[in-house]
Amino acid sequence: MKNRVKWAGLTAVFVGSLSLVGCGSHVNSAANKTAPAADAAGNPPFQNKLKMEIGRKINRYNPYSVNAGVFSNVKVETPQGKTVFLNANKQPILFTAYWCPHCQRTLVLLKKNLSQLPVRPIVVSMGFASGTTLAEAKKLETQEEKVLGLGTAFQIDYGLSLGKKDVPKGFPTLVYSDGTQLRMLYGEHTLKIWKEALAKAQRAQ
Repeated sequence: MKNRVKWAGLTAVFVGSLSLVGCGSHVNSAANKTAPAADAAGNPPFQNKLKMEIGRKINRYNPYSVNAGVFSNVKVETPQGKTVFLNANKQPILFTAYWCPHCQRTLVLLKKNLSQLPVRPIVVSMGFASGTTLAEAKKLETQEEKVLGLGTAFQIDYGLSLGKKDVPKGFPTLVYSDGTQLRMLYGEHTLKIWKEALAKAQRAQ
């Protein structure tokens, strides 16, 4: 019985630690359930969450191996409404959600240190409610870019048809090739670790 209690406690700590470094993959996560809907699809309005859910950033290079088939043909929409397919073997892809505090801080961190990045990832904005139109997604993303001062630092596409299989652990998620296989880096990391991952992606190009 004591071992069960101990294991349950360790599990709770582990799950809690994950929530401090990243967000779940669905717009209706606990963090958004109390927020009023911003549009007909049910998306919460954009909020500046830079000072929310602050934990210790991950300072360890801890990527996962991923299925190349899933990320070599990622269907997204450009801001102009054109459907294109991204290949993480050729260009690193950073999956983010506008309502995720960890994503907001990550984008601000990368924007602030653009000159130090070996290569810029393509940002795929997702995590929208089912049925969200491109116009609704662009409105929310534009608010994020303006409030956070991101400007035109990154190429931003929209993953309106993407789901949990694309970000199984949540946001932010960087998928890239390290030269031997595709890797996935999940959670809010330090600049040092983002640079390490992007340097591997650059060498693999």
